[in-house]
Amino acid sequence: MASSRPYRTHPDAETLDLAFVQDFLPRYLDAWNQRTPESLLALADPQVLWEDPSIRPGGRAEGHEAVRAWLQGFWATFPDMTFDHLDEGSPASAALSLDAKTLIALWRCEGTWSGALEPPGFRPNGRRVRLVGVDLYGFRGGRLISVRTVVDSQDALIQLGLLPSPESRWLRGIARIQRALRRGGSPG
Repeated sequence: MASSRPYRTHPDAETLDLAFVQDFLPRYLDAWNQRTPESLLALADPQVLWEDPSIRPGGRAEGHEAVRAWLQGFWATFPDMTFDHLDEGSPASAALSLDAKTLIALWRCEGTWSGALEPPGFRPNGRRVRLVGVDLYGFRGGRLISVRTVVDSQDALIQLGLLPSPESRWLRGIARIQRALRRGGSPG
């Protein structure tokens, strides 16, 4: 998840309609798949607040310059990353909040870790990652004013080989040690 902060609709978010959503979603996915910051920034308000767990530091980028820097680093790390709607290429997996001020879109992505992961400086290993996530969008003047991405970061790190899988021998060993220490015994 991008952060543990509660989600709040941006105070300037406008009410959306179905026609706008149906027009926006294909343009947004196309912009991601062009892999150029300017493609996405053309859809965003200059004061956009973008929250995503891959943004370092802190999971937040505010304004075009900060978002541009994050996107450049993201695509340097995953240069072949592609995005699509979760529902087999259809925007049917999107919805509007009850007040029609937040667009909720489910997506999937896939790509290869080909560039350094900065920070903290992990070097690429060529592994592929496949993720499913949810974005929450707010709009002002027809442009993105807020984006919050929710994705399973732990799953991404496991797929990239940066965390052990829950079934790994290493984690089972750690669990044995923890249980022994809780009982007051020795792990051996």
